[in-house]
Amino acid sequence: MENRGWLFGIIVTVLALLLGYSAPPAFGAAGAKNGWSAVDNPDFASTGHAVTYTSDGGWLMTGSKDRMIHVKKVSGKGQVEWEQQFYNGLAGFSVIETQDGGYLAAGQTRFISDEEGVQAYMVKMDQEGMMEWEQIHGGKGFDKINSVVEVPEGYLLDGTLMNEDKRILLVTDKEGAVLRQLDMSAYFKKGQGYSPAVIKTSDGGFVITGGNDTLYPDNTVVAGTRIIKLSKNYTKQWTKDVKGTVLDGEAAGNGDVLLSMHGGQGSLLVYRLDAQKGSINWEKKFYSPKKAYIEVRGYDIVATLDGGALIAGDLGGLSSQIAYVLKLNAAGAKEWEQTFFSNNSWFTGAAAAEGKGEYLLTGHTYPLGTDKPKSVMVQLTTGELPPVQVWLDEQQLKLSQDPVVISNTTMLPVRDIFAAIGASVTYQSSTKTIRAVKGERTVTMTLGSMQATIQIGQQTVRVALAVPAQAIRGVTVVPLRFVGEAFGNEIRWDGKARIATIVTGA
Repeated sequence: MENRGWLFGIIVTVLALLLGYSAPPAFGAAGAKNGWSAVDNPDFASTGHAVTYTSDGGWLMTGSKDRMIHVKKVSGKGQVEWEQQFYNGLAGFSVIETQDGGYLAAGQTRFISDEEGVQAYMVKMDQEGMMEWEQIHGGKGFDKINSVVEVPEGYLLDGTLMNEDKRILLVTDKEGAVLRQLDMSAYFKKGQGYSPAVIKTSDGGFVITGGNDTLYPDNTVVAGTRIIKLSKNYTKQWTKDVKGTVLDGEAAGNGDVLLSMHGGQGSLLVYRLDAQKGSINWEKKFYSPKKAYIEVRGYDIVATLDGGALIAGDLGGLSSQIAYVLKLNAAGAKEWEQTFFSNNSWFTGAAAAEGKGEYLLTGHTYPLGTDKPKSVMVQLTTGELPPVQVWLDEQQLKLSQDPVVISNTTMLPVRDIFAAIGASVTYQSSTKTIRAVKGERTVTMTLGSMQATIQIGQQTVRVALAVPAQAIRGVTVVPLRFVGEAFGNEIRWDGKARIATIVTGA
């Protein structure tokens, strides 16, 4: 008998999209296991733009729903815990979990008036999604916030003032009030200052990107991307011009940065750069694997725990597109690729679960017979990775709980790590300050702070942290590499075996 399972699968998927039910994605080659998926069912239309992993093991998505900014919190298994819509916002393009346990979404307002136009918008929420405050920034015209990260002062917003053709960085306090406005327009080609992401680097600085024509040694001029590295004080450290039009970027391990770009002639360009030197570690180009689609686009890129990258976007045809994911290894070589759903669907956001081989993709699809998009979420599992082991010289440490990996930084329970290196530790609950002492060295950290201090005798040095000390499920954790090196030890990392070794030299 002829196997018609494929036909049944198509019918189920189409019905699910039309009715708004959850349907499993259509997987191609082996690589990722089928997880859960969900399709929103709005009154008007909904889109999913950005997603982030949360410290409780869940996910947070933002986008637009029924002409309002939409924020949805789901558990690790996809159950909706809460969702909110904010009338003054039209769409959210970036969302983060904040150090106080709440959340912040940023994007743009709905049309306000002929005088004020559309402006940049940010909304702060508590753990339950209830609004704590909202702020509107900008002037007359069409303004938006593309990306937001948390900084010691409050927040760093990367956005555009399109009426003035400006590329701006806004530094705000913790209530969203503007402290500084940095005009970066001079660094980019007029009209091409848009950047999809501000990338926080391991030294406490930032990488931003934007469009810029590039003159190459053979005297050819190519539309490309300018990459700028800023210090933690927002001063320019270096610039680099590369081919391709930037779509997204993210910090990777070892102080590197990943960038996803349009490469021309329907191709996808992916770069891995050293954020300290501005040098290119590798550059890879990919084309559509399907003849019916002439272009491959990667709207979001995330670093994977094996040192590689996961890129989410679509394959574009002459009149439609299909959601698409590409997995690269640490050297930038293709491991696998998959398509999802049916025509007229694409992914715009992706996030990685800390310490796991799990990812959540968000985007939207147009069900057959309608011009109203519906937001989608798809969870992938590429394989659970074993917990990180921590060794002190030749002996494995027995920890009170498994290490947590946050933004490629290994975090250990505070008392475990200080006991292992022989430092005494105290905690001041009123100021949330950790103080560790060993000999002439004193290390001080504050929960949620991106800065720490190292005192050696009479000399005090301030150090920027890639990830701050924080409490996760009732346990205070601190960054292993910073703590180990602060007390004069060497930290060695075996990525294949997932072993971090504290080398004391004793």
